[in-house]
Amino acid sequence: MIFCYVPLEVGYGTYYRPLLFAEIFHPEDRTKKQKLLCLVDSGAGASLINDEYADALGIDLKAGREVPVMGIEANPVTAYGHMLTIKLDEELPEFSTLCYFVLNLSTSVLLGEEGIFDHFKIEFEKYKNIFAIIPTEEKNNSQHIAKQILHALVLQNLLSFFRMEIYKCFDTTLVAPEKRRESRTGGSYSSKRIG
Repeated sequence: MIFCYVPLEVGYGTYYRPLLFAEIFHPEDRTKKQKLLCLVDSGAGASLINDEYADALGIDLKAGREVPVMGIEANPVTAYGHMLTIKLDEELPEFSTLCYFVLNLSTSVLLGEEGIFDHFKIEFEKYKNIFAIIPTEEKNNSQHIAKQILHALVLQNLLSFFRMEIYKCFDTTLVAPEKRRESRTGGSYSSKRIG
């Protein structure tokens, strides 16, 4: 899914930012939701949300995990972590992630590496003022994991078979027991070691 950078007027001119509107839900009550402007930020370690949206999303702010968050400024601010569900677009799958509510965040939502980057491939093309968000396979997809295990077992069996065949080429003692008996009793088959 391709999104356009949004032009913003700042003191020194127009600045283009990777912004998009996303629906953000309470993880257990989908009626508690907000459509918010989000900044996609590859330089942010976590996803942050302005604390002013906690009530509208049905979040008890102080019940969350309290952590200090560092930004550009040297002073850490207190943030409260809560799980939220995010839907970026109708064509993209929704996902749940830990978001940190921050007092006076300069944007509504900042989507950082923990969160959106865990679920999607993000490609920034600033020179074109576009960015792409591409779904990736779920890391915990049980069908995908089962398929990987099956492939590994098949490969392991093939390797064992080929190892046995190669060994047979160099060591003729690995022959069927009835053939070994024939060689011991004077039969026509010999089980001598080669080399």
